[in-house]
Order: sequence, then C-alpha cells, then structure tokens
Amino acid sequence: SREKEMARLLSAIASALETQPFLLGESLSAADIAVGSILAYMTLLVKLSYEGYPAIEAYLERLTSRPAFHKSIGARSSH
Repeated sequence: SREKEMARLLSAIASALETQPFLLGESLSAADIAVGSILAYMTLLVKLSYEGYPAIEAYLERLTSRPAFHKSIGARSSH
C-alpha cells in the first residue's frame, strides 16, 4: 500500500537526517534539491504530512527558508 511504502521511504530519509543537516552530510547537494523539492511538493499534491518525522520537518524548514527555494518553487509551496 502507499502508506506502507511511504513509511519505509520516509523512515530511511529521516534516519539520514537525524545525524546530519543534509542528505549527504554537512553541505547542501544536488540530492537535497531533488529530494527536498519532491518532499515539499508532496505536501501540496497529496497533502502528505511529515508528522512523526521531526528530522524531515526540520530538513524542509532548512530548505524552504533558503532564498533560492523562494525564487524557484516557494511561491507554490505551503512552506
């Protein structure tokens, strides 16, 4: 089911973000742009909530507070 698959994927992402600020470590990378934008869009497209995943919520806050985010997709995001 979608719920089971999302829990598996979100748990893996959250696990990585519990020990570092970005997916690949201390610095923003192309992986963060790709994954972060999808995570942000999912809150709009399917009203996905990251409740229960505080590391993902904090990650999205870090990404969506960046000026480049606002210039690209910020106007369409709920963040």
